[in-house]
Amino acid sequence: MKNLAIIVGVTDYTDVQLRLPGCSNDVAVMEMILRSGGRFEVLTLESADGEIAKNHLSDVIKRYSQEEIDHLLFYFTGHGAYLKDDFHFLFRDYTGDRSAQTSLSSKELDNMLRSLQPKLAIKVVDACHSGLNYVKSGTTVQQELGEGLKATFTNCHFMFSSDGDQKSYADRNMSDFTAAFAHSIVKATTEDVRYRYITDSITDAFSNQDSQTPYFVSQGPLTELFGRFADDAKARIGGLLPKKEIDKDALTDVISDVTSGSELTEPVDESAAMVVRSLADLTRHAAENYVTQEQASSIVQSMRDSLSQYIPSYELIEIYSPDKEFFDSYPELPNERSIGVWLERNKFGKYFAEPTYGTELYDAPPSLFGSSLDSLMAGFNLPTKKTRKVLTGITSSLSGMPFQTFCLTLHPELPNLVLYRAWLTFLISKTTIQVFHSFVEYKEVSWRKYEESELAGWSRNSYSLAKPSEVTELPIVFFGAFNAWAIDQVKRRLSIA
Repeated sequence: MKNLAIIVGVTDYTDVQLRLPGCSNDVAVMEMILRSGGRFEVLTLESADGEIAKNHLSDVIKRYSQEEIDHLLFYFTGHGAYLKDDFHFLFRDYTGDRSAQTSLSSKELDNMLRSLQPKLAIKVVDACHSGLNYVKSGTTVQQELGEGLKATFTNCHFMFSSDGDQKSYADRNMSDFTAAFAHSIVKATTEDVRYRYITDSITDAFSNQDSQTPYFVSQGPLTELFGRFADDAKARIGGLLPKKEIDKDALTDVISDVTSGSELTEPVDESAAMVVRSLADLTRHAAENYVTQEQASSIVQSMRDSLSQYIPSYELIEIYSPDKEFFDSYPELPNERSIGVWLERNKFGKYFAEPTYGTELYDAPPSLFGSSLDSLMAGFNLPTKKTRKVLTGITSSLSGMPFQTFCLTLHPELPNLVLYRAWLTFLISKTTIQVFHSFVEYKEVSWRKYEESELAGWSRNSYSLAKPSEVTELPIVFFGAFNAWAIDQVKRRLSIA
């Protein structure tokens, strides 16, 4: 029996006034939550125009129609609106004059989900006006949702970010409701997290907000388990959440407490305080940016754990099979020399790696000195062969890391496709990790024999090891970028606009 989660997030609306930049983080956080909880197979559908999005959703339903579904979760973040007496999910190309084609009604979605006959149906909707009143006077949820249909929801938990007549709020970083959902997981005092705990936690988070009141519908037992989250999983989820600004009043209270009861009548001037600090204090302050080898190894292990969870996007999963490899060194990386060039120019970073060098022959111009007079008189001006030192790549001087290089290969399942690879490697010091990634398309030179079709370029991201939560975002961004790139490459090969 399978637990299935479907994630839909729309941020890049064609109408620029509708765009929701925070929704991309909503999707990333919900992906991390659902994968970390260890109970769901997670499918994230790309943001798309209405017709394409509805086709993708229909294809998912068809694909799982022959399987027994225990828990079925549907998550949506984006714009929502009441149209013709029903709530509608608005897709990327939404316009009022094509509302039926560019949106999906709640009733239509319920019919699609119901066709899988899940033992428990969960909907989490983060959109304005999402709190559709499912329960009318004198009816039950089961009657309202299943009336006139053979297949019904045995049990359900529906979570809406706002009541039917309210807006749902967000900023450029994230939506308030999804952030509260994530915080409920992070703040849980036990590993086992149940749906009822999540709804209670969200209710408390919005208890003082009259402008947005989450709306919940539950049918059946309230004892079902949503997921199991160890401390490291909670830390990874917390690392994706927007950082709140420091409460300066609270900071003043703390400073007052640690000064032996003396009252501070003037704000502390940090720059002035630095002047009178001792050399030991200055050194300790700078050392806060450094980590131990054990801490660095733990961060790299978290990266490896996340990279191991890769699943191709919906558009790729049926035409490519993935193969994941981890290496303890730098294998034959594509265009490794370019990383070596960067390292040579940034030696001040004190990374645990060194550029590697080799020699090459080159044509040197002839020297007039030492040439015979006869040769010069005859007009010969032949170059001479010489050798010179050239940079070839990188080598690591560090051992004991969980991995040094990751390679993801997409093997084509159809003869008109080619092989793609995503490479990820890093340079690390006591304070910083520089992560490099490259996507490569391979040319088929014979049946199932490939070689790089062009020189691969590398992209680089820099992270402070003292802020490990930032590093945990990388695999999500890496896989998202690779999936999008691979889809574009396939479309280009097939001449699809």
